Amino acid sequence: MTFSQLSISCRLGLWRAANYEEVSRKPLGQLDDGSNADSVPVRELRTAVIRPFQSKGFDVGVNVFIARGYGGQTLESIALPGEGAPFTRNTGFPLRSYVSASFTYYFRRR
Repeated sequence: MTFSQLSISCRLGLWRAANYEEVSRKPLGQLDDGSNADSVPVRELRTAVIRPFQSKGFDVGVNVFIARGYGGQTLESIALPGEGAPFTRNTGFPLRSYVSASFTYYFRRR
């Protein structure tokens, strides 16, 4: 099951946006021992606040991404160095949270 919600507002000269998304456990397939493998649930929160300076021709913003879980989750049969025969394992990359700032300059005034 996937749940997603988006909210956008403009107050006091600030543009604000927030997006929350949740993806629950999903079946990935069967492991070598016959048991079923499930994915790790993923939760993401994205927010942004932008302050436009229209008279000066630029915007300044802050973006935040908070995440838990793994992306690209799948089953793969591989043998890592030092291991004997390959076996099926759950793979994926961890999602990392971050905060960033943005500066946008407009060459032509709006």
